[in-house]
Amino acid sequence: MQCTKCQSTDVIDDVRVVDHGDHHAVRDLTVTVFRKPTALVFKGTVYSDVKARVCGACGFIELFAVDAAGLLEGARERSQHE
Repeated sequence: MQCTKCQSTDVIDDVRVVDHGDHHAVRDLTVTVFRKPTALVFKGTVYSDVKARVCGACGFIELFAVDAAGLLEGARERSQHE
């Protein structure tokens, strides 16, 4: 694997991205798509964890959705309900 910014091969893969919430709670960062965003309840929420790759040479960080395919499916379904 190679850094997209500096081309170094010193890339750390599969880095956990967390949010430090109230009362020192630690939660993994996620991204969300609603299949039915206008629904009052049961919006058809699709979640994906966010992971990172960090370049050990320049510090550049790349974020990516673990379940990009699931998010895409949810987004396509969403466009049918808009």
